[in-house]
Amino acid sequence: PRLDIEAGASRGTYLAARKVNEDDSYFIAPTLSWEIDFWGKFRRANEAALAELMASESSLRTVQISLISEVVSTYFLLLDFQQRLEISRQTRDSRNESLDMIQKRFSKGIIPEIDLNQAQIQKEIAESSIPVFERLISKTENTLSILLGRLPGEIQEGTDLHHQAMPPDIPVGLPSFLLERRPDIAEAEYLLHAQTAKIGVAEALRFPSISLTGIAGYASTELDKLTSEGDAWSVSGGLFAPIIDFDKNKLRVVIREKEAEQALYRYQNIILFAFK
Repeated sequence: PRLDIEAGASRGTYLAARKVNEDDSYFIAPTLSWEIDFWGKFRRANEAALAELMASESSLRTVQISLISEVVSTYFLLLDFQQRLEISRQTRDSRNESLDMIQKRFSKGIIPEIDLNQAQIQKEIAESSIPVFERLISKTENTLSILLGRLPGEIQEGTDLHHQAMPPDIPVGLPSFLLERRPDIAEAEYLLHAQTAKIGVAEALRFPSISLTGIAGYASTELDKLTSEGDAWSVSGGLFAPIIDFDKNKLRVVIREKEAEQALYRYQNIILFAFK
């Protein structure tokens, strides 16, 4: 049902007894209209709207899970770079100590110059990796800050990589109905439901529609007597049926069917991907 209010004023002339008369009219009335859902058009439209709403909620959960996964992956990558940086620094310190020993032995003539040159090269290689990991750490910290909704900056260190609690491996033989908990599958299923419901809406548009309209208000030829002497009401019914529409409604059904077919393929692909 739909409730509206109408108000208006008009002036016209008409010829009666060879005399031109003026006629003023004023009206104000609420209008209640109701189209009978004989073919299920509104019911199917409500189904489609509700399914799209549920799909939006599932999509939100999908985005949240994806964000959490990306935050965790980026954080573990940061811990990995920090560990590699620590190893590089320890390697550099070890190379420096080794180079000091080799320089002393070279100054005493115990070893040839080639050994000294090789030790210097190894030290420089160890030192060159340190700024590389420092840049990677800074870049990863900025990425993680953005994912967390913060300004780019340093991330406070927590437990190192080796002491992080890892989730258990997923055992084999789990029942397939657990896939229903995946929000991406739920989203695809709701979208498929919405598209099939829209087929029903398109089908209903090909058939006649029946509507009822009721008006109750005031009407008068004098504005100052509109609400005191101008009670008026009417009840009417209407039938609207498409006759020639150049297959517009038929093509609308075909389009909805193709959209539902695409939604079905997407639903199947997501399920197949979930089984991998």
